[in-house]
Amino acid sequence: MLHQAVQEIEPTDGSLDHLRRAVPARRARKRQAAVGMAAAALFVGTAIPALVHVSNSTGSADTSSVVGHAGHAQGGQDAKSTDGGEKSDSSTSSASKSTGKDSGKGKKDDQGKGATGSPTGGPNPEGTAAASSPTCGVNELGNATPSVEPADAEGKVYGTFTISNVSSANCTVEAAGSMAFAAQGAADATKINLVDHTAGDGSGLPDPSQEASQLILQPGMSYQVRFAWVPSETCPTTGGPEEPSPGPTPSADSASGGTGGTSEQSGTTTQLVTEDGGTADGSVLVTLTAEPGTPQVSATISNACAGTIYHTGVLPAQ
Repeated sequence: MLHQAVQEIEPTDGSLDHLRRAVPARRARKRQAAVGMAAAALFVGTAIPALVHVSNSTGSADTSSVVGHAGHAQGGQDAKSTDGGEKSDSSTSSASKSTGKDSGKGKKDDQGKGATGSPTGGPNPEGTAAASSPTCGVNELGNATPSVEPADAEGKVYGTFTISNVSSANCTVEAAGSMAFAAQGAADATKINLVDHTAGDGSGLPDPSQEASQLILQPGMSYQVRFAWVPSETCPTTGGPEEPSPGPTPSADSASGGTGGTSEQSGTTTQLVTEDGGTADGSVLVTLTAEPGTPQVSATISNACAGTIYHTGVLPAQ
């Protein structure tokens, strides 16, 4: 009956071509599906052992977890909760302990730096030490002392101001202070300049890269500000013939004596004084005020009448 029912059915035109295309395509899809399933199985088979190995590893400072957090290790043990997760109170405690350790480390390092006078250029690497060290003020800075070296062959004069931390706590120096000058004697204030030291200015001062934007001073430690005097002109010379001073007028007694001569003079006689030429006495007084309200410290540059004063920023004490 079935054969009779379908014996009159005939395939349509192109059925054979359709089968020739469809069968290979179906086989290709089956192969792709099988390859994808095999790759997924291989991935799962390699990922699970690795995950188990990482979760069971101990002794590392930071232990990875499935939620992407890290447990802080204390004494070589992982700071994890017993159920494998992290509790909120445990995380807070770990963060506070970490902050405490970092703060202690920063203070220790800063003490070493204060002893050697090393700068903290730019942002403080530890961060906590600068935050715990207030800015040096009137009550912290003192014992300022100047020093001036003899002039070299070019006439340059170098000097140093040293300022100390006289308090009992650390403090941070953020600026060198304010510097000024005063012309004395034959020095001409209009021919004297006070400028900041820059690289290549010919002053011979330390390179500006050695200056510190922040310097933490322990009690008794110091910082320095150096300056250089570069003359542009020599002081003027003095001397030469002087005008004669007028002689004493004849006294009335001599006029009435009628002798026509002058009586013996009790004062100085008329002289023409000629002195050898010399250099005028001129000097420049350089002052530094570390902080407003602190005593000024001054240094005198002798035989200086015209030139430029270059000064550095904060330098660690040598």
